Amino acid sequence: MNAKTCYLLCKLAIYTMCALLLPCSAATAGIIFINFDDVPPGNDSGTRYLPLGVRFFVGNAAQGLSTAIRTDSNGNPITGRISNFGTSVSSPNVLVPAGGSNDDLWVQFYNTTDQTRTFASYASIQNDAEGFPQIYMEAFNQAGNSIARTNLLGPGVYGAISHPDIWLIKFYGQPGSLGNIGVDNFSFELQSTAVPEPSAGGFALLLAACAGLIHRRRFSATALLTRTAPSNPHAT
Repeated sequence: MNAKTCYLLCKLAIYTMCALLLPCSAATAGIIFINFDDVPPGNDSGTRYLPLGVRFFVGNAAQGLSTAIRTDSNGNPITGRISNFGTSVSSPNVLVPAGGSNDDLWVQFYNTTDQTRTFASYASIQNDAEGFPQIYMEAFNQAGNSIARTNLLGPGVYGAISHPDIWLIKFYGQPGSLGNIGVDNFSFELQSTAVPEPSAGGFALLLAACAGLIHRRRFSATALLTRTAPSNPHAT
C-alpha cells in the first residue's frame, strides 16, 4: 500500500468516526393521532393501525379485571370495534369493545419496521361525549406491573400518561359506574432507543494510529527515493 492510498483510507475512517460521534437515536414518528374516523362504523380495528405502531384489543373481563386478551372460538384475538353511536367527540366514530360487551380495552405497541412489540413513552385518550361509564386509563410495564393511572370522569374528558417503558395500556370502566365504554381521539408516541456512541478514547486512538501510519509510509517513500545506488565494480 503506497502512502497516498493509506492517507485516503485513514481520512475515510476519520470522517466515518466523526459521523458516528454525532448524537443519534432510533427514528420515531413523534406523536401519532388516531380519531377512528377513517373506517366505516361497524368494523373491527384488526391490524388497521399496526403500520402506525399500535393495536387495540378486547380484554377477557371488565372493570380492570382482565388478565389476557379475549379470543374467538378459533383462538384469534378479538380487537376493538369502530362504531357510531352518536357519542363521538370527533364525529362520527368511537372505539368500543367488540361483541357488545363492556370488557376492558387493551392497547399494545409495535415497531413500525418489523411489527414486533415495543414500548411507548406517551399515550392519551378522551372519554366519549356520553361520559358513562367513568373510565380509567392505566399503563403497565413489561412485567405486568402498573406504572401509572389516570381517570376520565365525564363527557369528553381527556386523560394522558407520560412514562418510560409503557408496554400495555388498559381502558376500563369504573366499578359501579353505568354505561358502555367508548373512547375517542387516541394519541401515542413510541419510545425511542438511543444508539450507543463510540468513546472519545477510541476516536483519539484511531487518529493517533492513522497519523503514525501516514508518517511511516511517507518516511519509507522518501527513503526509497533518496537511497544512493551501489557502485558497479565492473565499471571502467
